[in-house]
Amino acid sequence: MLGAITELREDIQSSTIGIRLLDKASALLCAYVKVSGVYTPQATKKAIAVLIRANIPGRTDKMIPYLNNKEDEDVFKFENMVINIDSPEEAYNILKKHL
Repeated sequence: MLGAITELREDIQSSTIGIRLLDKASALLCAYVKVSGVYTPQATKKAIAVLIRANIPGRTDKMIPYLNNKEDEDVFKFENMVINIDSPEEAYNILKKHL
């Protein structure tokens, strides 16, 4: 997601995106670039809460309560970096710094 923001920031803004797994970190990045909608097969409750606060319509096939580190090690790591962050701008800066 960070790579897409860097390359396509203007084009992503106001677009509907699809993402394999929506965690809080990804949802905060969606809010940061102001996408107009999100579709994902799986989303965490915290990710959906971020979309709701940002007024971004989202659709998921399956709501999962949280990620565990067996699902995807990188996703789990990014999720933990922003666990106590609610600001999309702050999340972007933290995640960008660690890449």
